[in-house]
Order: sequence, then structure tokens, then C-alpha cells
Amino acid sequence: GLDLRVLRGDAARFFGGAAGVALRDRLADARVFRQFFHHYLLPFYDTLLREVAEACEDADVVIGWPWTRFLTSIAERFAVPVFVACPY
Repeated sequence: GLDLRVLRGDAARFFGGAAGVALRDRLADARVFRQFFHHYLLPFYDTLLREVAEACEDADVVIGWPWTRFLTSIAERFAVPVFVACPY
């Protein structure tokens, strides 16, 4: 009886592809990483957070993956409980 809201994106493809390699390479230099984050990751996270907030807007509860660390903030914003679950 749960409604499922699937978000866009493919984390395995992202982290296993060129973007993931670029991210790992840029972690060593803070200045370079900031530029990479600003130009590439910031737009990604902006879209992701917007989609998650829209998906949770009328929710009674939020269930999410452990790596989605912002779920507690989203659940708090909408005053609903949050459960962290691994769907493996």
C-alpha cells in the first residue's frame, strides 16, 4: 500500500563512468574540486533536492537509501517520520 516515487538518475552509471572518475580525480585538490562541484555537481544536487522535496510533499513517511543523508532534513521539513532502508 505504499506509493513509490522513482527519481531520475543512475548512480551506478554516474560513479562508474567518466563523471565518477573525474570526481575522484578532483578530490585531491580542494580548489579544483570546488570548481568541479560548482559547475557540475551543484546543478545535479539542485535538481535532486527539488525532485526529492516534490516527491515527499504529500507523503506520510519518507523511506530512503542510507547514502541519501539529506532525507532527515526533508522529512523534518514536511513533519513526517523517516526510515532508512537498504533495498538490496
